[in-house]
Amino acid sequence: MSQGEPKHDAEPSVLRTVSPSEAFLFYADIGQYTGKSASSILDFLAKLNEIPLKSIEFHFSRGDFEKWVRETLGDTYLADRLREVESSNQGEELRKNIQEIVERHLGRRRARKLASRKS
Repeated sequence: MSQGEPKHDAEPSVLRTVSPSEAFLFYADIGQYTGKSASSILDFLAKLNEIPLKSIEFHFSRGDFEKWVRETLGDTYLADRLREVESSNQGEELRKNIQEIVERHLGRRRARKLASRKS
């Protein structure tokens, strides 16, 4: 495992489904709830396609995605990758970059899991 990669004992938490009180609630701005929430990283990834760009930009500028992934899902590695997204990204470019980071992370996890089964 390279430095910065997630530890195996922390891995299952990012894939878990959280309670409604721990779900990520998407807002377009302060007090403007979109009616969308995500209760898992897979749900979060799906909702990124549905929510308005204004909501993505709002949460990204505040570090909300990174904070939820780190504090609620317990995935420091993914949270750090989200933090590294260029702040100059906006609109569809921002949406795409966040999606790619999450998809790449989930792909690495699947590959690691399959490799450990073959061992």
